[in-house]
Amino acid sequence: MNTYFHRFTTLIFTLSLLLGVATQSFAQKNKKNKKDPVILKVGQEEILRSEFQYVYEKGVRNKDSLYLAESVKSYLDLFIDFKLKIQEAKDKGISESGDFQQEFASYQKILAKPYLTDNACLDQLINEAYERQQEVIEVSHVLLNVPEYEDPKDTLKVYQKMQEIRAKALAGEDFSKLALQYSQDSKVSYNKGQLGFITGLQTVYPFESAVYATAQNGISEIFRTKYGYHIAKVQQRKPNPGSVEVAHIMIQLPLGVAQEEENKAKAQIDEIYQKIKAGEKWTVLCAQYSQDAASKNKEGRLPEFGIGKALPEFEETAFALSQEGEISQPIRTSYGWHILKLIKKTPLPPLSQVKDELQQQITKDARNLLCENKLVAKLQTNYNLKQYPEVLTEALKKADRRLPQAAWSYVSTDPSMENILFSFKPKGGEAKNFTVKDFFGFVYEKQVARPAIDSLEYAMALYYQDYLHESTLEYERGMLVHKYPEYALLMQEYKEGMMLYELMRINVWDKALQDTTGLRKHFEQFTDKYQWKDRATSALFELQNENLLPELKSYLLKNFYPVNAIQFDKLYFDKDENTLSEESVKTIKEVAVLLRQKPELRVEVAGHADPGEQASMASARIEPTLKYLVFEKVSADRIVTKDYSFTDPISKTDRSKNRRVELKIYTTDKKELENIFNADKQGMLKVSEGVFEKGQNPLLNQIEWKPGSYTIYQSGKPVYIEIYDLKEPRPKTYQEARGFVITDYQKFLEKQWLDTLRQKYSVEINQKELDKIIK
Repeated sequence: MNTYFHRFTTLIFTLSLLLGVATQSFAQKNKKNKKDPVILKVGQEEILRSEFQYVYEKGVRNKDSLYLAESVKSYLDLFIDFKLKIQEAKDKGISESGDFQQEFASYQKILAKPYLTDNACLDQLINEAYERQQEVIEVSHVLLNVPEYEDPKDTLKVYQKMQEIRAKALAGEDFSKLALQYSQDSKVSYNKGQLGFITGLQTVYPFESAVYATAQNGISEIFRTKYGYHIAKVQQRKPNPGSVEVAHIMIQLPLGVAQEEENKAKAQIDEIYQKIKAGEKWTVLCAQYSQDAASKNKEGRLPEFGIGKALPEFEETAFALSQEGEISQPIRTSYGWHILKLIKKTPLPPLSQVKDELQQQITKDARNLLCENKLVAKLQTNYNLKQYPEVLTEALKKADRRLPQAAWSYVSTDPSMENILFSFKPKGGEAKNFTVKDFFGFVYEKQVARPAIDSLEYAMALYYQDYLHESTLEYERGMLVHKYPEYALLMQEYKEGMMLYELMRINVWDKALQDTTGLRKHFEQFTDKYQWKDRATSALFELQNENLLPELKSYLLKNFYPVNAIQFDKLYFDKDENTLSEESVKTIKEVAVLLRQKPELRVEVAGHADPGEQASMASARIEPTLKYLVFEKVSADRIVTKDYSFTDPISKTDRSKNRRVELKIYTTDKKELENIFNADKQGMLKVSEGVFEKGQNPLLNQIEWKPGSYTIYQSGKPVYIEIYDLKEPRPKTYQEARGFVITDYQKFLEKQWLDTLRQKYSVEINQKELDKIIK
């Protein structure tokens, strides 16, 4: 598996050199322009000067060398090699297979996403979220549960019940008592409907909007979320104080313990508080008494947080502190007793600093559907949507009792299947018709169990709404290549990249792996190239404080570090499917960005199947995840896979949660210890790790050159050194060199293959036109 994706990495490197490979459509669009002559012909394909300049400017990294003769010549050689391979791929019909087209379609959907956004609507949501975040609102609510897909007659009954409850609240009845009596929120028994303070982007959008539309001490209108019907009471509204960073000393104690234990813990926290007031050092007391293992050795410091992110009583105490270093009196939470120390307060940043972050949050939030719906409505108008209500009425009647159970089917030979449900007809274009058969095919594939719905026609109408929505977006995707030339170019780049990958796999990567005789022969021919030098594998830890040395040694007993501070969303899949969703692709991109920024990290890709699926689905879900990570320039040797098949289900009730891939971040690089030790104060630890040649490092020169652990002092500060092993100069064995041999042999095979392609396809360079673009 890893070798496969190593080969894919090679492809991505090749594409990075030729980023922006131009398209036939680009060439055809400019064929009649006499000012845009042919600069190159490879096989039967003519490449225009504008096309070559486009890819050249996009691909050259050193812009200072742009259009210098040496730079143009070097890039032209790479470009010709690429075009030779694409010509071969076209002749082989690489892009005509069903698997290729299916994968390409998935990329099309992802690449179209930026073009399927109502930017004005998105900006409006960003500004709205930022404005709402300027204020925090203390709120309580009453919830009456309603399934997301409920029969209308049943939702009406619940709504009428909520009207009665709201009338009582408006008449002045105690809201907390109403919540205890009526609310179906699972937490109401102990929170009495009280949710604490909220701000923008912390709750579902309908809840947030209803609360922000309600005056202080007011009762909201009845509103619905995916959980059911709500009313909310706003206790107070006040400016958002921003965020706060505190340290704490904690005595752990759950709620409900015996009074004797409660008294003992209270006496202990009071004693610590008095010691602090008497001037004893916070750091010493925290390390000695605090029972929060994660923070006690960091002076008790906790991550910075804002309103709504901590327990209400903890949050209230933290924000009540005003001066840096100020100490709170002991407080009780559900975790135990705490004393807080203020580190700093940070006001809300300006919109310009958080706009990108807000946009990311909104595009992941259900409120983004508002913008999509607005876009869909606009597209339907622009493309002259025409619906046929009579046909729809008859189609809805085809629903039967199997539909709410997700077991519905239809008779495809029924003559009514060809009736037109709706059509699009852009101005000056041909009409695109969508039939009953198309719609029923959608329902058959997408149906899910909705047992709460009694009205069968209503159930079918919900699918029709989804189908019309999805069909509108799909139609627009098909129009993008005509509306946006840059999108057409981008699609062709991906298509040619996929063609190149498949051809390289067949002619170079797989061939090299399978030719064991050729690999061995290549190794024997170039033995001098594969040599070990005299060196030591070592790690050096330079500390500012000798008191940290025991803690460092305890960390070093571990050699594989999960980075628990970094968490990513799980990737979920439909039943028996391994296609990545748009949300999953976003998450993978986030992982890839992180790994590109931090080379010491690696990612574990863990595949899971639901017990109701084939165990092999876990592995099948790993593969596209790996492929996309590598496509995003994550090196294959930084990816670890685990196939859990169906042995680790999350839920017995929500089976969709079991169909997943989990992405976990790990590091084997001891330099990660710098982040741990330097979290509170920079410069406490410096780590150097690697393989050092003898005489290369002055610190290593001070110790005996043999494996072991050493402590030396530099300017009075400790340096802890571990030498793991020594390597004397010697030739590498075939197994030791095999990875390098495979890479070299693949390069050799690729060169041979390119020589064959140059003989098969003619290459004609229009030197006169090429000279015109050289400085």
